[in-house]
Amino acid sequence: IDAGWLAADELSELHDRVLHVNGSSSAFAELPVTSRTALSSWTVEAWVKPTTLTSGTLVVRDVGLTNFGLGITVDGRAYVTFDARDLGTTGVAFETVQLAAPDSLSASTWSHVAAVFDSNTDMLRLYVNGVEEASRVTVEECVLTGPGPVRMRVGEGLSGYIDDVRIWSEVRSLAALVDSMGILLTGTESGLVSYFRFDDGGTFASDFTRRQDWLTGWGNAAVLGAGATMIAAPVDAPILIADADSDA
Repeated sequence: IDAGWLAADELSELHDRVLHVNGSSSAFAELPVTSRTALSSWTVEAWVKPTTLTSGTLVVRDVGLTNFGLGITVDGRAYVTFDARDLGTTGVAFETVQLAAPDSLSASTWSHVAAVFDSNTDMLRLYVNGVEEASRVTVEECVLTGPGPVRMRVGEGLSGYIDDVRIWSEVRSLAALVDSMGILLTGTESGLVSYFRFDDGGTFASDFTRRQDWLTGWGNAAVLGAGATMIAAPVDAPILIADADSDA
């Protein structure tokens, strides 16, 4: 066993990997259903490198209606969406709120996509590569509950690569997004409720906000479907470890 390997630390030894999805109907990561991701204000972000520009989901929380969704449209543009509810009627949608970037992403190129919804200021914003691409004021509130089923998925419908999916319970500023989008997080940052680096091997992807998850039977991990695999990161991956464990 390598002297630098720590049995009680899922970050040891460190490996650079990304999630690859092949576009098949089962090629996605199924995230656990948890109340900590039922969010009225949120920031959702991920890196994506589509091999073909087809519609699909980067990350979505669905309760039969959409709490939040980040993805790519059929013509290759980044989008954010949620189903709105009447301010006194939780779970009853009356409008789908959506924003899309004006330009398509580039195929076979990594892009950072982020969306922020602030329910206090009624502002929804969409960013691509650290630039605000679209925004709108909306008095609607996103649904938190619905008719079900409740599910969270990463990569459904996409063909390509995904890395570093982050879900926050706070409204992140553009400066904060830009400062951190190219670096690894510890998983202990304030407001970070789910963090999937996809640096694991096998069919379970750790949520790095929930360390030593094997003690709870991987109850916080994402489960990969057929056609979704964690592979060695390509040389152009947006975030690389660069031997952060120093065991060379």
